[in-house]
Amino acid sequence: MQIELERVIQLQSSWSRTKTAEMDERGTLVRHGAAGWLRDRGGDLAAAVGLTLDDLLVEGRDGTGLYSRVPWVRFGSKAQTPSATDGFYVVYLWAADGSAVYLSLNQGTTDFVSGEFRRKQPATIAGRVAWARSVVAEWIADRDDLVPLALQDAGANSLGSGYELGEIATIRYVAGEVPGDDVLASDAADFAAALGQLYRAQSKAPLPDEVPELDALAEAADVAAGKKRPPRAAGFLQNKDERDLIEQHAVQAAKAYYADQGWKVEVKGAPYDLRLTREGQKWTVEVKGTTSQGQAVALTRGEVEHHAKAYPNNALVVMRNIKLDRSTSPPTVSGGELFEQQPWRIDDASLRVVSYRYEVGGDLYDPT
Repeated sequence: MQIELERVIQLQSSWSRTKTAEMDERGTLVRHGAAGWLRDRGGDLAAAVGLTLDDLLVEGRDGTGLYSRVPWVRFGSKAQTPSATDGFYVVYLWAADGSAVYLSLNQGTTDFVSGEFRRKQPATIAGRVAWARSVVAEWIADRDDLVPLALQDAGANSLGSGYELGEIATIRYVAGEVPGDDVLASDAADFAAALGQLYRAQSKAPLPDEVPELDALAEAADVAAGKKRPPRAAGFLQNKDERDLIEQHAVQAAKAYYADQGWKVEVKGAPYDLRLTREGQKWTVEVKGTTSQGQAVALTRGEVEHHAKAYPNNALVVMRNIKLDRSTSPPTVSGGELFEQQPWRIDDASLRVVSYRYEVGGDLYDPT
């Protein structure tokens, strides 16, 4: 591995967007040499992360079509990070100026939207960095060789700048001073263990920007539309029973909140959850429960139409940061913070369509 890392560093000074002998050699070293070395140690890496060997992903890239300034080799979970735009992983990154190669605990910082890669919102990336660093804070404190990631890849939207934004922790191997394979293997295993901490933490609670209830809705819509999605066996996923439990907990919390204010509370259902009456006043209330920070909720068409008409005698209650405990059987829920918006005027600009139902008519469908 030492030889591969050093040689790619040297080849960085011969970078070209188009095919050359140097770029061919660099691609072989990245995609087969360095990646192959990691695959040969797949059992040790998988064990350090806490994965099965079948779930370990190792891949290297030096560009798609045109050659990139910053080639990379990464490893992680196939389920957690099926592509370099998704999730957390450990990645080797070569500086564009040929000064060093970095080993970085990092993450995907782009989304593939309408046929092109778009940078995630800065607040989203920063929030995930802060979350990840808090999870591995002790591990970070134990390493005295961490440095800022500086890939010398100019441009606000460059590949290198994206990795710099998403960096959680990084070490540097300077050109001409890359250590031997024993040290490289030890560093890779240590970073793999930190990656495992992130995966385990992510399985217990959503990331700061995630809304599991909406993720489940979007996934169901994609399945119904026949869209292929990568298998998801990781992250903070919820099944229907857990979502129902969270919703029931939120409804009961909202019921108690309004009862304490002297309202007579009736639990209803669609198209609203609670009916309130007090001294001639009548409100209808929509209640949503979530294990996330509650930055978004799912609404049905019936709920939207009802509350558009019910305003201003209506309210939205979001019970956020509910704790889901899977250590019991069945799981239990507790806690949460109640947020109320009253009156609740639905802002059309804040609505996002998850999917459409389209009725196919004409000659395509004859019900007789």
